[in-house]
Amino acid sequence: DWVDIKNDNATIGYIDKGTNGTATAGGLKKAQELLDAKTDVLNKYVILLTDGAPNQNVNGINLAGKYDTYITGYDAQLNPITSSKWNLLPTGGAEGTKTARQHTMYYADQINNSGVELYVMGLSLAPNENGVSNADWMRLNLAKDNAHWVAADSEGGLQIAFGGILEEIKAAAEAYVVEDPMGEYIDFVQFNRNPGDVITWNQDNDTF
Repeated sequence: DWVDIKNDNATIGYIDKGTNGTATAGGLKKAQELLDAKTDVLNKYVILLTDGAPNQNVNGINLAGKYDTYITGYDAQLNPITSSKWNLLPTGGAEGTKTARQHTMYYADQINNSGVELYVMGLSLAPNENGVSNADWMRLNLAKDNAHWVAADSEGGLQIAFGGILEEIKAAAEAYVVEDPMGEYIDFVQFNRNPGDVITWNQDNDTF
């Protein structure tokens, strides 16, 4: 469902955004809730677009010691390299906070592990000379791989990147389109989501 949130205060109110700032975790939380309610949709996508690091917490969340570290890169064997030095990341107000980053990592993992395709897009994220940049932190800790991460430094670049993501979504959707000359004799009921189930044709009564 497409909603113009620019003129929809009710939809904006859904997001646990605190007072002001970059409520990335709250946005991901609401996206997950909206998609969880869509039980009749097979392919689900979230596109996270941000021009800054998260600095707003989600009320009531308890990570119980999880997400004390974040990924800074990968070694030659593709094992993640982690760090607990949050001060290496841009900090202070609009540059992001530790708790807000942890909450964002949590909800990004919830979405990625649910089978939903999460694309992360960073717009004009400045480099960090003293450590890991916001762009690298998002790429390594929010996107599940490089194919789900896009960086743009201008509006034109953003439009191109967004168009590329839409093409990938369109291609995935078209992969489920089935054309068959028997179509006029068959009424589609639903997708079969049970792995391992086999559907066979009964020639005696012309049924599956």
